[in-house]
Amino acid sequence: MLKQDFNIGPFTVSPVGQITLNGLQKQLFDIEYGHETMRDRIPVTPGTQSQVASQLEDAIASIVSDLKGSEPKPQEVPFDIRWIELIDQKTGNVIDSMPWEAEIPGLSAGLIDDRFETWLVVDGRSMPIEIEEFERLKKAHYAALNARAVAEKPPSTFKPKYGWIANLLPDNVMTIDPEEWRAPSSWEIRHVVGEGSLIGISGSKAAALVGVNPSSFRKYTAQDGAKSRQNMSFAMWHLLLHRLEVQVL
Repeated sequence: MLKQDFNIGPFTVSPVGQITLNGLQKQLFDIEYGHETMRDRIPVTPGTQSQVASQLEDAIASIVSDLKGSEPKPQEVPFDIRWIELIDQKTGNVIDSMPWEAEIPGLSAGLIDDRFETWLVVDGRSMPIEIEEFERLKKAHYAALNARAVAEKPPSTFKPKYGWIANLLPDNVMTIDPEEWRAPSSWEIRHVVGEGSLIGISGSKAAALVGVNPSSFRKYTAQDGAKSRQNMSFAMWHLLLHRLEVQVL
């Protein structure tokens, strides 16, 4: 029988005892979300973690249904936004990214090359840019985007497919203001990525969505406090939420 807690997405499954039902021995489990017990003393046939998880699928599905009960946070109808990416020429990895609306002067068709270390890439066109300049560009863009959202855009009824998940996460994790934002914890990331997550996308597929390799992405989903754990960047987190249809930028 299992003796330790384990995670299924954002849920913690805890063994809490044993019982005999109809002459058969069963192990009892509680399911917690955050620090709240959502279902308690569920009897299952003893087995491995995966076998127990399989038997708890219906209980977890009912919890997810409960969590969906609240309406998603209002999202603005997206502008004609494209994503621009800062690319490391040597590795081809995405260093940073952000949404962009306006035309960008200086872009040219063709592949990036070794004349410069970092390149800005959008819609198959590129231009050389230094990391510091990209950071200034990003900060100015988000300031303008926030100002316009407050001053010009009326509330919208647009709802992303998984917008209800945004209701479950703290405002300082969901904000698009870099000054107020904090990096998501591994528990918060497990809402959207990994086996048992509320979306069900694997870590490798999520890594592909944000342009990093799976081994690098595992550093973000490692348990909080683990030596390998790294915080996800502001740009990567919001790009992931955008592409998973949790939040629209």
